[in-house]
Amino acid sequence: MTTMKNADANTATAINRLPEPGAVRTPAMPPGPESAGIGCDVPALLEGRSFEELEAQLCIAQMASFESRSAEARYTDTLNEGLAPVLRRGPAGLALLREWQAALPQSGHAHLCEAHYWFHWAYEYRGSGWASSVSESMWACAHATIVHMAASVLQALHRSPRLWAAPALMMQGTAAFQEPEWLTHLMQRGTLPAGPVRLNLPNPGESQQDLVTELARSGLSPEACIEVPPRPEGMLPTLQGRKHLKQFHYWMRAALHLHPRLFFCLKTYVWFLQPRWGGSHEHIHSFIASADCAHLSAVEKDRLAHEVWRDDYLHNLASPDNCPEDVASWLHDTVQRAEQALWPYHRQEAMVWLARSNHLLGRFDDAFAWLKKADEAHPISDDDAMGLAIELSCRLEPESGWLAHAVERSAKDKDGCHSARILYGYFASHGFAGVQATPAVGKAWLDLADRNEPRSAHWIELALVFRRMGLTGDFFRLVQLGYERGAPNSAFYMGYAHAEGIHVAANTQLAMRYYTEGVEAGGSTSAYNLSKLHSGLARSGKDAATARADRGHALNAMLKAHELGDEDALHEALVLLTDDQAAELRRRHLPWLREQAQQGHATAMAALSCLLADPKDKELFNYRESVRWLMGAQMASPDLDFIATVIERRHTGLLRSMRYELTRGRIRAHEIPGGDNALI
Repeated sequence: MTTMKNADANTATAINRLPEPGAVRTPAMPPGPESAGIGCDVPALLEGRSFEELEAQLCIAQMASFESRSAEARYTDTLNEGLAPVLRRGPAGLALLREWQAALPQSGHAHLCEAHYWFHWAYEYRGSGWASSVSESMWACAHATIVHMAASVLQALHRSPRLWAAPALMMQGTAAFQEPEWLTHLMQRGTLPAGPVRLNLPNPGESQQDLVTELARSGLSPEACIEVPPRPEGMLPTLQGRKHLKQFHYWMRAALHLHPRLFFCLKTYVWFLQPRWGGSHEHIHSFIASADCAHLSAVEKDRLAHEVWRDDYLHNLASPDNCPEDVASWLHDTVQRAEQALWPYHRQEAMVWLARSNHLLGRFDDAFAWLKKADEAHPISDDDAMGLAIELSCRLEPESGWLAHAVERSAKDKDGCHSARILYGYFASHGFAGVQATPAVGKAWLDLADRNEPRSAHWIELALVFRRMGLTGDFFRLVQLGYERGAPNSAFYMGYAHAEGIHVAANTQLAMRYYTEGVEAGGSTSAYNLSKLHSGLARSGKDAATARADRGHALNAMLKAHELGDEDALHEALVLLTDDQAAELRRRHLPWLREQAQQGHATAMAALSCLLADPKDKELFNYRESVRWLMGAQMASPDLDFIATVIERRHTGLLRSMRYELTRGRIRAHEIPGGDNALI
């Protein structure tokens, strides 16, 4: 059978589908739509030019943020997330914010939202992280946006002196990108340095066009003279004791000065005290014990302290690759954190870490025990943990009903994970794990999951868990649901299921159709497998014309797989060219093959050697040249299996072997092709 690629892990021994336990659970309809943040749709109000209504809603939210922690969270989330669709629009979004400012000149929120705009673009320019792909022009633009951001923050505070969210945002900007010198001067001395505030951009040079292009993405103007208001009244003095507070340390305390009971701003501040930002865990603990945090409850202080555990462990699971002493230490520390954490979500987070680590270590009983404890502490909110719940339930307790309970709790919880909503919808649609089959309810949950996270990868990730557990019917149905909703890689897995006959009758034509869709979506593995299917059809073709067409399709698909990044595809494409039945493809691709060989690609050298030694091709046949290229391939990659294949096809047999050895002896070292051989 034709060998095709499968992107999932090796399948475990088949496990029977979870039987329905005696107590059947009746699925509940999903909750109705939740209001966004403060109860208004910020982008919609902006688009509708309902500036006065938006202003009123934001002012109400701001005042409420002084009264309760939940209102503070809603106000913070609204500003951080509600504006995102507008910010991503670039200059068109900026123009909308400027319309708001023109319509309501005294609006502090209109300028605060512009500050969010520039902060968003600062991270866009730096690749949302310290990406190596960020160019010098992009870095220059990132720092330029912070200049505009600082001016917007000051404009906001000039109009709304109690707008604590402005210094809270400035804290993040200065922590990630440093504070402009003119801003430090203004806050410490009350005046601006001499001269107008302008962007500090590199001098024109070879990269000037790149800089202009990058500036245009966010609407930056290199010639802009930035208007900065006087130092806002009522701001916290920078001089505290005998020294000036600087950078993000000042802006955190400035926000706390305006809102003395803040919590979420302090949580963000703690992130910038981590070692990766030049701080330390000791610094974090000292801050939590300081007067700045005296207003926090014990639970809130513990939430800040939990960030230390996260920094050490959250993305570093214990595994068999770690030394036993480290594993024991990490498990011990995390057990302590799980037992001591005061916030239920954090207990769950630590226990999920223990479950995942024990699973990697092969301690399945311990892993399942910790996963159950995590569910008791807080509905599971981790998508990977939900996949682990399926595996461990199928493996250890298929009849307990725990899986249905955990999935339902997570699906119904506002902080539950996306995978739980997919699973609960699937369970209700098909009657799985003791959940009663109620298709209408199941569809409602599946639609909710799709609305909340469109085209999510979790459909396929969950399907692959069922596949690993041998539940092929559930694998196929979840892949199909994901395909209907545009999930990434779903077309590939639909093609794979039909090619291999997984839960459906094998159907090569259907598989090819799905693989073609996968290729159109940029899937390299879809192109690879499509090529293999065409190769199989070419070998079994009933007539020469059809076989010739399939060989051409196979080569084109494999070259596409190479173009899309498949690491094996170039080798496979070169091998396809050496097929004795593919003579019609040689002429078309021979220049490309020679180019690959001349670049020193060992398989290309061997493939070219194979073609040059074909005695049936009188026009191309050149035996000495064939041996020369084969010697180059051997020097470039002595262990390449394809070289042995070429020798067996072209140079095996008494007379052939003698001719091959005689020819090799007559080729001098400097004649052997390859990167360094000409220097010998």
